[in-house]
Amino acid sequence: MACKQLNYHNEAKRGDTAMISKKLLVFAIILSLLTAGSVYYYLQNLEKSLNTTEYVNIFTASKDIPANTKITGEMFIKKQIPVEYAHNDSVIDIEKVKGKIIKVPLVAGEVILKSHLAGEKGGDGLAYTVPVGKRAITISVSEVSAVANMVLPGDRVDIIVTLDMEEKKADQSKEKVTKNGFLLQKLEILAVGSRMERNSKVKAKEITTVTLAVSPEEAPRLALASERGTIRMLLRSPIDDEIKDLTPVRLQDLLERR
Repeated sequence: MACKQLNYHNEAKRGDTAMISKKLLVFAIILSLLTAGSVYYYLQNLEKSLNTTEYVNIFTASKDIPANTKITGEMFIKKQIPVEYAHNDSVIDIEKVKGKIIKVPLVAGEVILKSHLAGEKGGDGLAYTVPVGKRAITISVSEVSAVANMVLPGDRVDIIVTLDMEEKKADQSKEKVTKNGFLLQKLEILAVGSRMERNSKVKAKEITTVTLAVSPEEAPRLALASERGTIRMLLRSPIDDEIKDLTPVRLQDLLERR
């Protein structure tokens, strides 16, 4: 009898153990499912956050670039980074800055900024405003010759010159004549006095010099005319590109009938 009771007790104990094991197994399965669900939910949210990240193009130097170098496309490598990591001054379209001058040296891998470019922030000096192939020359002007001091940097002007000179007559004798004619046309004004910025709201004041962009061939002609004759500027319309071929006028011609 005692043996039967012991066997029954052992069987009951084994039954309880099996039940506990089943419960633990079910609990482990549920816990695994919850963990897997949490991981899946986290990964889904992470993927969504990555998909909503806004990216922007930046450009880094492909090699060391010295100062005062004109930009070409092969100088820089495009990279995409999250917009929050990009510098506010970063160049994001290299096509828009091709041909511009880098005024500071860059090392390989350095990000190009707008502040590295000449003419982007102002205060870079006159040299950076001179077009390639041109030279800057300053001439003396008066209120009359400078169109009532109304010319501004960026305007284009024609130059006429008045000269007193001698000409041979038919009998080989000489006579003094005064001639006036177009010397140069469509010259860009780089500076008015020491002012290089264009601001029509600034009240006009008397100026004594104007700096123009001229070709190397034009520079000697303008310098000679300003020193030996009287010059006057003619302000052009910004949309007028016509070049005139006009005959010089003599003082004597003004009194002749036509």
